[in-house]
Amino acid sequence: MNSHYNPTKALLRRDFIEYRSSFLVTPIVIAAFLAVVAWGGAAFASQFSDWEEGIGWFVANQIPDAQVDIEIRSSSDRADGFVSGDWVYPESRTQVVAESEWDFSADWTFSTPTMSSGVGDLRDGKEFNEVLNALNVIFLLVLWTISVNYLAGSLYNDRRDRSVLFWRSMPISDRREVFSKYLTIGLAVPVVYAVISILTQLLIVAAGAFFLARTTSPLEQVSGFSWFSISEIFRNTALKLPVMIVMTFPLYAWSLVASAWAKKSPVLWMFGLPAGAIFVERWLFGSSWLAERVARCLPGGEGYESMLDMFQATWPEQVAGVVVGIGLLMLAAKVRRYRLEL
Repeated sequence: MNSHYNPTKALLRRDFIEYRSSFLVTPIVIAAFLAVVAWGGAAFASQFSDWEEGIGWFVANQIPDAQVDIEIRSSSDRADGFVSGDWVYPESRTQVVAESEWDFSADWTFSTPTMSSGVGDLRDGKEFNEVLNALNVIFLLVLWTISVNYLAGSLYNDRRDRSVLFWRSMPISDRREVFSKYLTIGLAVPVVYAVISILTQLLIVAAGAFFLARTTSPLEQVSGFSWFSISEIFRNTALKLPVMIVMTFPLYAWSLVASAWAKKSPVLWMFGLPAGAIFVERWLFGSSWLAERVARCLPGGEGYESMLDMFQATWPEQVAGVVVGIGLLMLAAKVRRYRLEL
């Protein structure tokens, strides 16, 4: 036998081969789509001198029948006045100016009346950070979906197709197998999704910096926007990952117990028993203690600040949750040992 052989590493590799589409292909496809959209939008928008000009081009060329209200501003002394059908002075919006008083030699700027300065929002980086958070949420939602699918079938599918008899012939203990299942979905896969999410957000930031550079923004503004966005990416994604792993541990461990025990529909055991317990608690005691704890275990349910504050405020409960999770993993290994058939 190879002296460097590691059974746990081999089990992890097996799961990544079996679930390659969910663990690797899906996040890469999502990242590629978002990057193409972001860079395509940046390349298109950077062709115009300002944001409103690009919107005006799109409306004029792609929506020819659209009804657009045009606001006309002058760079002369009447710069605060506007025209919406007729020229109106800023101090008297009910007084209509005669046509002869129009100054056609002035420099005019055309814009939609309700258009805000999207470029200004992009330069300060704060509103752009909401876009980055939304991208991270997309990856978390996909991660949560594939986690449910994996956990439901992790210790159930091989009993259904009876391949469990083959795996029982291998020199691998039930505890090691259950532990490797948790390592796969509780640690390895979230790390993969977090890395891909970070790289995607960095590409989006690069697209934003490219747009600002092409719209003649000062170099210090582009640099400030980039560094602020990059720091927020690692703060909201990388630093959030360890907290999320700890908080999801008991929920994932229970899901492995359900997958090892169920004779059919392990998803019903995964969600049905906690939902029933929540309903009984609500009905008997009128409280929602268990519901709040289950909600905390859902990945990506809270922002970084609230999740970290919650973790610090409830760390005794989180330690208890880790202890419960370890007990549930041991229970899953016991059930796995004796529950070989459906």
